[in-house]
Amino acid sequence: ADFKKEHIDIYTNLGYVYLNQSRLKKAIDYFNQALKLSPSDKQKLSLYMGLASCYKELKNYPAAISYLKKAVLKTHIRGERYKNASEDFIRTLLKYKLNKTSLSASEIFFLLKDVEKYSQNNENLLLDKYVWRLLNACYKKLLSKSDKDVVKILEKYNLFSGNTIFAHLFWGNFYLYKGDLANAKKEFLAILKINPNSPIGYTGLKDIYVKRKKPLEAVKCFIKAKRYIGERYYLPVYKGLPKVYSQIKSNVSLKDLGGVFETMEQIAPQYKDVIYCALGQIYFENNMLNKAESCFKSAIKSQMSPNAAHRDWPYIGLGKIYLKKGKHELAKQYFTKALKINPSSAQAISNLGRFYFKENQFDKAEKFYQQAIKQILEDDNEEETEGIIPYVYLDLGNMAVKEGERRKAQKYYYSYYKALGYSSLYAQKEAKAKLDGLKILKK
Repeated sequence: ADFKKEHIDIYTNLGYVYLNQSRLKKAIDYFNQALKLSPSDKQKLSLYMGLASCYKELKNYPAAISYLKKAVLKTHIRGERYKNASEDFIRTLLKYKLNKTSLSASEIFFLLKDVEKYSQNNENLLLDKYVWRLLNACYKKLLSKSDKDVVKILEKYNLFSGNTIFAHLFWGNFYLYKGDLANAKKEFLAILKINPNSPIGYTGLKDIYVKRKKPLEAVKCFIKAKRYIGERYYLPVYKGLPKVYSQIKSNVSLKDLGGVFETMEQIAPQYKDVIYCALGQIYFENNMLNKAESCFKSAIKSQMSPNAAHRDWPYIGLGKIYLKKGKHELAKQYFTKALKINPSSAQAISNLGRFYFKENQFDKAEKFYQQAIKQILEDDNEEETEGIIPYVYLDLGNMAVKEGERRKAQKYYYSYYKALGYSSLYAQKEAKAKLDGLKILKK
């Protein structure tokens, strides 16, 4: 028995060694050899997780989902590793399903059932962007129905009958989606009764205050939510902040802005960097570049952790300032630094494209712009990337004009107008009109 256990451990360890080296076929072989030796539940959990990781790297999501499901269904281990397996299973399942096809109503409800079953008030999982994308897909199907009809549908699928965080999250966001802020608030307060430190509860209240145009109350709720999630980045927690800062900007005179942000700083001194970034962005939008520069530099100095999710923000801000001031090489340095901190930052990628556009290096600009579009579509992060896509297409169209490629330019201008919300017909007309008003060089 000891000999067999030792063999299982050796095969498992070899599997993980090869997995870490991305030699996936070898890793899969060793994991499968270990499984043939009848491992214990604890060993099975490790092996299923290893195999799932291999198949995820190979982009074979159905196989990865299958092994993750075995990890959470066919083992009796509980605790942190089981919790991680449950999270991984739901995230991989939702990512695969939501990116693959448009889902029918019944598919959406069965996926919600999986999330409800495995989340068990796990807020790390419930804050995942794919869970919120699933909820939004569900609300689109339910929006035309009355509350009574919605209850009947949920009863049919045996969903959200208990006093759980996920049940209150579903109803809170549903009421928010419908604009029923009073009922939404009741649901998020119910979450805070279950867990007084719930980032989901405070995130919901933040969204209500954003809709009610009470930016300072929204910021206080954001700060509480942020305190309870630590350094992890969850899109729903940050969602709405651009709107909050624009509300502050429109409701508070520039003269009084410093006092507003000083108040916010007193509420949460540990988030000075976020506060300085917000103030810097408002000064930048008002063309007060020196004040904006000072704020972004203060944000860098006050960053307390090298792993903070928003650590790239001040570098992007400084890059945009220097680009506007004509200091292109300095701007490039800051955008590159931001991209090094956060390689998936669509803001940093698109601004590097802008730098090369300004330098007339169109091949490089197009490469970065296309990468930015791809990243934005993958991230599904409308708040942080709002406004990027239209102007990326506009620059791509302008580059095609300079290179004498009329058809390519028309395609990009069409995409520009579509991204601004024009119908297909009007986008075509506007794109043609824009081209007709420009002198196109013949290649």
